[in-house]
Amino acid sequence: MSGFVDAHAHLGAHGDFLMPRGGADDLVRRMDALGVERTALSANAAFCSDFRLGNDQAAAAAAAHPGRIFFYAVANPHYPDGMAPELERCAGLPGFVGVKLHSTTHNVALDSSLYDPAWSWARERGCPVLVHFWAAHGLCGSGNVRKAAARWPGVKLVLAHLGGFGEAWRELLPLAAEHPRLWFDTCGSRHARGAIEGLVAGGRAGRLLYGSDAPWIDPGSQIGKVLYADIPEGARAAILGGNARRLFGWEEAKD
Repeated sequence: MSGFVDAHAHLGAHGDFLMPRGGADDLVRRMDALGVERTALSANAAFCSDFRLGNDQAAAAAAAHPGRIFFYAVANPHYPDGMAPELERCAGLPGFVGVKLHSTTHNVALDSSLYDPAWSWARERGCPVLVHFWAAHGLCGSGNVRKAAARWPGVKLVLAHLGGFGEAWRELLPLAAEHPRLWFDTCGSRHARGAIEGLVAGGRAGRLLYGSDAPWIDPGSQIGKVLYADIPEGARAAILGGNARRLFGWEEAKD
């Protein structure tokens, strides 16, 4: 099995963590080793320091590796008048696939009106929004997701990290039942055993996306937990690529 799609990765250094091998060339070498065909990423600089600089770095990575690297543009709620113009600028660049919001680094609740320009733009464009999701967190937890999804029901919303850690993945089942346009990515290093199996058994195989969180986490460990999960082969294929192709409109690329 190969031709995987990684729906959640990162690019570049981070001021608070040692993150070696975080460049685009490093990422592509790891993709080649693991059979990953395409990766969608955002640049760490975009949500930690300068969103325009980071978005330019992500776009440059996509331009340097066409057909392999794609990017999310980060929207910064502290510059509300500049959010839509920045997203529009990025949407015109090769490799753009969606919007990234990171409430904890922005220190702004996901359901805050400060994010409204980004939600509105994504709804009009029909592109997905990937958000940092930590189920019990007061800025990006289940309550914040419920409020944001209720306000913006037309947006394709991707929740990262399966709720964060432990048994938090169970929060996804009621959220998915309430909001049918929610998607989820698998990246994380602290989930309880059986998270992927539980979500598939709960009928959510069609909304799960393989995500590595590279270079925060080595993608080998992340792809392994999907490859060796006790789930039907059809669900495995969907999680490792089919669902992402559907989300990003790449169905014609490979079944």
